[in-house]
Amino acid sequence: MENEKPKRRGRGAGKKPSLVHVNLRVPQEVVSYYRGYDNYTGKMREVLTAYANHQAPPDAEPNNY
Repeated sequence: MENEKPKRRGRGAGKKPSLVHVNLRVPQEVVSYYRGYDNYTGKMREVLTAYANHQAPPDAEPNNY
């Protein structure tokens, strides 16, 4: 028992991909709008993700209209 390794403690491997921390400056009215939601940062993340998912890939030809 003397040579037993102690059990590792911690959260373990994550089930979801990790998020990247970013500082972003937005107008006060935008922050005020989103703070009306219970989880306003989650709502902002949801809206930004939906927008990004509906855009053309960066290497696609630009639309000229």
